[in-house]
Amino acid sequence: MKIKTIAFLSLLALFFACGNNDEDASLGQVDNGLLTLLDDIPADKYYPTDDLSSEVDINGIWSVDRTSGGFSGGGYEQDFDHLLVKPNGIFGLEKDNELVASGKIQRISRPDGFIYVQFEPDFNPNPLSYQLLIDNIKLIELRNDSLELRSDCCDRYNTHLIKMD
Repeated sequence: MKIKTIAFLSLLALFFACGNNDEDASLGQVDNGLLTLLDDIPADKYYPTDDLSSEVDINGIWSVDRTSGGFSGGGYEQDFDHLLVKPNGIFGLEKDNELVASGKIQRISRPDGFIYVQFEPDFNPNPLSYQLLIDNIKLIELRNDSLELRSDCCDRYNTHLIKMD
């Protein structure tokens, strides 16, 4: 009985010793550095001001939470990790800590009063690799720390993101 108790306490101590919070801290450090992937793009390359933020502020780092839509409703296989958005309509797609596409976000006026944007890449070495850039006109739904990029048709794809910073 005494050996079992000692073994249990040893395993319990080992479990708590291995529970390392450094992983969460390093994730925060990586996330904070992700926007630097867009540093080579001049702030006024597309627009001199950040007009979109006056309507809806999506600037920051957005982590892909899930996808939905399509004929089956099951979404598409996640093809990037983070959407990076900087003022003046600059966006980037990041996968495995690498910038895989970038360009501008253009506001699209529609009579229904909703906010639509178009993702227009000017750096996209693999044009058919990123669903967000293939079906690139999206309705923006922003709720607290959640961003939904929705297609305006039921058989197209949506991307659901969570704010990282």
